[in-house]
Amino acid sequence: GKIVIPFKYETANSFYKGLCVVSKNNKFGFIDRSGKEVIPIIYDSAESSHIDNIVIVLKNSKWAFINLNGKVLSDFIYDKVLSGYNLTVKPPSNVSEATTYFANGAVLVIKDGKYEFLNEKIEPAFYNNKFDSASVFDTYKNAIVKRNGKYGMIKPNGEAKVPIEYDYVEYFDSNHNSSEYYNARKGKV
Repeated sequence: GKIVIPFKYETANSFYKGLCVVSKNNKFGFIDRSGKEVIPIIYDSAESSHIDNIVIVLKNSKWAFINLNGKVLSDFIYDKVLSGYNLTVKPPSNVSEATTYFANGAVLVIKDGKYEFLNEKIEPAFYNNKFDSASVFDTYKNAIVKRNGKYGMIKPNGEAKVPIEYDYVEYFDSNHNSSEYYNARKGKV
């Protein structure tokens, strides 16, 4: 019954990897289990995954990456950071699937209208990694990508699992994280 974290936050999420997103005066940051601010409560938004050791924060409509110790890993240059799910990791008891940025291979970001994949050093995950559209890497480490009007599938190292030559590629099943099957169309076939 002892108060460990004072009643001074407007919102608080669950703790993942020892940190919790909190807000105060409409600004967001992260605290640890003792209530210490690890990542200052100065951002427009903040998010974490269930699995990764990296979180994201928003300032002036751009996202940046920060590690769990509060070290800023990138500039605020990303329009969007997309997370996926990993079915091989046991999720916390309050959710059905564990979220991730990196556990399936590389994080997908949108920057200047292009989709890019970044590794955990927040560097390009592989050569020629800009696409017109892309899905996050799924549990089976596949991502659907689109470039110059054609679709294909890649692995986390950028290798083409399905060449980028199809008119359309989509998940066969509505659960994009657990389907091992995909539909592809070339012309009318």
